[in-house]
Amino acid sequence: MKKKMKDPAFLFYSDSFMTGILFMSDEQVGKYIRLLCAQHSIGHLTEEQMLNICKQHDEIIWEKFRQDSSKKFYNERLEMEIDKRRSYVKSRSNNRKGRINKVKDDKNISRPYDQHMEDIIINKDINEIIDGIENKKEWKNILIKWALYRIEIGKPLQASSIKGALKRLKELSGDNVKHAMTIVKDSIDNGYQGLFPAQVSKHKQSKTITEQWLS
Repeated sequence: MKKKMKDPAFLFYSDSFMTGILFMSDEQVGKYIRLLCAQHSIGHLTEEQMLNICKQHDEIIWEKFRQDSSKKFYNERLEMEIDKRRSYVKSRSNNRKGRINKVKDDKNISRPYDQHMEDIIINKDINEIIDGIENKKEWKNILIKWALYRIEIGKPLQASSIKGALKRLKELSGDNVKHAMTIVKDSIDNGYQGLFPAQVSKHKQSKTITEQWLS
């Protein structure tokens, strides 16, 4: 069974934190941060675990924590932020793996459903951007793939960004559709957020794959 990867982070609101530690000493702040990290890492804490970090019962620190039905301690705000982030990550995963729709007028392109995709990728914006250029269908295919990828990595494009991507692709590829697709594929394969020149050798090596993408 594949081991589920633990979320490595939680949101930290510096203003709220500074208000909450206003009357703590530096030593107390250090202990408080360690307790928060421990809760995020292993869950609700036993009294023994609390004392292991605090060394003694410190009312100023301990008042920041509540006890659950098992008498374990937890910080309520941190618990809320962990749950919020867990829900967000789950929703993004469901969008990628969930329902598959077709992009209008592009029957060969399937994608996970996401309302933001509808706003950006559906024909309106891209059709306006590519209106009047040669190889209109192929360029549209390329831009949709790039925009979908950016959404999947949490960096969605706006209409102006898609227009900028087309301009950069045309410059980098010498207005060559196949080379442009190779550039996009290279960025996606390497997890890049931007578009960069592809090596000539890569153009040759990926010719077959690029042609499949454009078909």
